[in-house]
Amino acid sequence: METIKKSETIKKSEFKFVLETKVPKVKTVDMYKVLLILPTIFLIVGIIISSPQGFINGFKQIRLASNILITDYFEIAGIGPALINSAILMYANILLLYKLELKPNGIIIGALFLVGGFALMGKNIYNTGPFYLGGLLYCKYHNKQYKTVVIINMLSTALSPLCSTLTSIEVYPYYVGLILMIVAGTAVGFIMPTISSHVMTAHSGYSLYNMGFACGFVGIIVYAVISGVGLKPEALSIIYTDSTLLPMIIMIVYCLALIIIGYKLNNRSFEGFRDIFNYSGRVMTDFVQQVGFPLTIINMGVLGLMSILVVIVMGGQFNGPVLAAIFSVIGFSAFGKHLKNSFPIMIGVTLASLLLKEPVSSTTLIMTALFSTGLAPIAGEFGTWRGISVGMLHMFLVLNLGSLHGGMMLYNNGFAAGIIAMLLVPMMEAFKREKGLD
Repeated sequence: METIKKSETIKKSEFKFVLETKVPKVKTVDMYKVLLILPTIFLIVGIIISSPQGFINGFKQIRLASNILITDYFEIAGIGPALINSAILMYANILLLYKLELKPNGIIIGALFLVGGFALMGKNIYNTGPFYLGGLLYCKYHNKQYKTVVIINMLSTALSPLCSTLTSIEVYPYYVGLILMIVAGTAVGFIMPTISSHVMTAHSGYSLYNMGFACGFVGIIVYAVISGVGLKPEALSIIYTDSTLLPMIIMIVYCLALIIIGYKLNNRSFEGFRDIFNYSGRVMTDFVQQVGFPLTIINMGVLGLMSILVVIVMGGQFNGPVLAAIFSVIGFSAFGKHLKNSFPIMIGVTLASLLLKEPVSSTTLIMTALFSTGLAPIAGEFGTWRGISVGMLHMFLVLNLGSLHGGMMLYNNGFAAGIIAMLLVPMMEAFKREKGLD
């Protein structure tokens, strides 16, 4: 395996040190082949367990659903059609990225897994297409290459329930809803590149879910307008509660496959894997660039298995929303998350759940615990105890944010993470300077 040497200066607390790492070179096409494994598994399994009629009916239900948070496709369409829907969206986005000649890096992998995960609970080809059209118009208007905004388009589909809601309301003819969907989705796709770059400064990169933060504010405005004109969507919480043994097996096999493939690509060793723990995870910590693709997918597999274990220990099910949360952990394990900075956040969420006066469902708790790892950079930079504290705050906040955007924005945990990072990091930095740690 051909390798190159790369020096990286990493700042953590008062220490500055240089890691001399050997980063194995992997061809772009081989990286895409690895990324195709999961959608291919989903497609094959989905076809096997779905009858033709079940497939047709399932996709009809997916298209007609309002997709307000939480809409579990396992429940409304069936496991097979839901898996196929996820596979289709992942295939479409991988093809787009490949045609744009973009080499997979941390944020590309993270965005791809978010799209695939939320394709199990709110996203589909029908309600995400207009966002990409908006991005194309933005690039034409500003004379930019589309490859510079495609990732933002992928992530801005957090507002896909807006498109579905506009076509599912029965107060006007369907074609009117279709026109409104295209106009609204295109408008959001057009404005999000500018908005996302501005809100990044608010949390200084300590939330990995920047687009969740940006889309949250847009979602609040959108929901206010829709409610104001009398088109307020019905609040939903549709969750699959039957056996989810098959999805669990699929995810275990996939995570093990990532570890094995990474091991082989890394010259049949785990050498350098522990170097990942030296990174705080703050944006932009791109593990593909820092430690190489092989160690990155090993990290993805390890955190994926940890997430699966969390679900099992908490007695949860591997339904659509939980799989979406697992996907987010796996995907952003290429862009800042690792065991050392993620686990304290999840501990904080779990501790906070014990203090809640009103009980929450196991699905909600597990989703929050896994999605909360978007705050992993705080634990990585400021330590375990502060990581636990922000995890606790995240649990309390996320349960009360959904009413602000009415479920029109899928990245509710990302919105909460951005708010917490924006408010708490300056205080942590202040105490850090007072103690002379800088």
